[in-house]
Amino acid sequence: MNDTGAGSDRVTFSISDSTVTIKDTLGGGSLQVDADGLSTVQPALTDRFLFPVDNAISFETEKLTFQSQTTIRLRDEYGDDLGSFSTTPRDLSRGTYCLDITADIKIYIRVCDGAFSAAFAGGYHSDTEFTVTFDTSTNIVLGARSNHTLPEATITVPDSPESLARVLPYLGSSIKEFSPERSWPSLRGHPPQIEHGSEIYIPEHLSKPDTGIRVTVKPSYADLYRVTPLVYYFGADLELGDEPALHLDLGYAEPLETPTHSLTETVNRLLSSCFYLDTITRIGGYYSLPRQEYEYVAEKLPFYPENLSELTLSEQLMEYLEVPFDTLEPYLPKWPLSATLREGPDDMELLPYLCNDLANIRVGQNLDAYTSSKYNKSSIHGTTVSPATGKTLLTTDSYRTGLSYTAVDPSEFSAVFVFTDTHRAETLEQLFSTAPNRFSALLDNRRTIITAPTVAQLQRVFQSDADLIYIDHPISDGLVRCSDGTVDLSSITSELPSVISVVNDTDLQNLRQLNHVGLLCGMSFNRHPDVVDLFSMSVLIAAGISVSQVASSIPVSSQLIGATTQQIVLQPDGRVPAEFDLSPITDDLFELTTTSSFTNHHPIGSVKIFDQFFEEGSFQLMGTIASKTVALSNEEILHILSESPTSTFANIPIYYPYDLSVEFIEHATHFKQNDIPSLDILHE
Repeated sequence: MNDTGAGSDRVTFSISDSTVTIKDTLGGGSLQVDADGLSTVQPALTDRFLFPVDNAISFETEKLTFQSQTTIRLRDEYGDDLGSFSTTPRDLSRGTYCLDITADIKIYIRVCDGAFSAAFAGGYHSDTEFTVTFDTSTNIVLGARSNHTLPEATITVPDSPESLARVLPYLGSSIKEFSPERSWPSLRGHPPQIEHGSEIYIPEHLSKPDTGIRVTVKPSYADLYRVTPLVYYFGADLELGDEPALHLDLGYAEPLETPTHSLTETVNRLLSSCFYLDTITRIGGYYSLPRQEYEYVAEKLPFYPENLSELTLSEQLMEYLEVPFDTLEPYLPKWPLSATLREGPDDMELLPYLCNDLANIRVGQNLDAYTSSKYNKSSIHGTTVSPATGKTLLTTDSYRTGLSYTAVDPSEFSAVFVFTDTHRAETLEQLFSTAPNRFSALLDNRRTIITAPTVAQLQRVFQSDADLIYIDHPISDGLVRCSDGTVDLSSITSELPSVISVVNDTDLQNLRQLNHVGLLCGMSFNRHPDVVDLFSMSVLIAAGISVSQVASSIPVSSQLIGATTQQIVLQPDGRVPAEFDLSPITDDLFELTTTSSFTNHHPIGSVKIFDQFFEEGSFQLMGTIASKTVALSNEEILHILSESPTSTFANIPIYYPYDLSVEFIEHATHFKQNDIPSLDILHE
């Protein structure tokens, strides 16, 4: 076996007999390609591709076969999309083509002056073989790009603003290209990590972007933190000065602080509007995915978006800066994260993770005042101090744990519920036993309910392979009270479940102990949730909804810690759970609103295909809200819910103690959820 390729070691090629194994060293994914002619393999230049690749090889072959799950598109020599493949062989006349392959690693195969036939042995998106047969021995160039979901390197920084300012531009080294296409998360990559050190150390293979953009900011940790996401996304150089400004190499400077807007507000407005305009400009680019709002937005712009794709970054930004923020604001996505950091060097190690989320960053101000600001529409409000109700404690421990976390299949998800009394335990079991058919498979035979455990029993729970643990017991000073003693949380050092939920850990000190030893995310409720809420929590997590979104949907106040956008469960096809809201206009006419929340698998910049209510073939940008008036009968709503356990409606409860009925749907969709009559089983 030999490693081949002349590009970055983010991707390696290994040759063995008639197989090429392509390995993503940063994302862990790999793909095997069977081919003849591998004795002719040579390193290839990566710039032979229209799309960013990390490494490439070339060889001559008459046949290629892919063995693992792939999605494959065909492009012409100019990158234009020519469609997909099926089980029916597709014959292509002689020419230059590019096979665009999405698998555990991104692959491009450039066919140089060849004719071929290609087809799946099974269905589209299938685990069955995909085979390309050429009419004669043909030269191909195989390029691959890492998904780059892990940091590539670690930078060390002494405790001084000047040192931090020097290294921050290197966070942009993970971005593959500085065009509007970088609004796709797969083209940004995870920035390198930052650690405290006695001297500056920047690994030699990291390069500072050269985009012609420069940011000036005052020499303080607070201001450096505030501009970091902007520096990252624009690939900007960073200089310390008196006046915060964004400088373009065209000679123009945009102030980042004005009499009406603080540095924080200006940076967040600039980042969100420019990012959104990138997602509009990229339509017609690498991926021609139509968006419902494109026509509404494009007609309000002083430029034609597609005309900007070939401009320099400074030229694009000059056009973007002409667009009033108020014009874009109704269309902007909710932002995935607003992070409040402390002044000083203590939080600098969080910066790469926050850039990976494209977070809005603010420093040392009142969190509640900011979260109510009209300039802030974030899904998660995080902080590095003890969070208030509804907020999330951000820790480097959680982010590092999340780097190696792998979501489980729905069929493998399991949960343990630990109660202090038999009544709540029996009621929850009754809920599971009488759950509607659409939820019956989500936790069937993979739930454990324990009452008044002993110390030994609770220790086994913490050591189990459960994905979710809920503990009803009081926790104080790191001790969990059991029937025959206490369990000291500081003694738990084994691999922990992904999610642990407790009650009244008001400063999160107890969950912090577990976070230090590998807890991915935790929830602390300010009171004991009703058992129906525990049922909802478990089935929503099992359906693939992130912990932060689950917490916000439960009518019990909570504090969170950790990587709360993480999907604990990932659906086999990677689909995003649909979230709907129905507001009745008449008996069968509704205003339907839909959105999709961010997860680690669906970060900002991702799109999802619209659900059945919207234009076929249209896509929705994650975090945006779309509405339309629809005519729906109660029977149709019933069908949607019955067929899709991952679809949720804001005004229809997750749990009801009988199978869905038309009468129940009629009642639920015409009243607010709080007005729905109490269900006796929940209060026995």
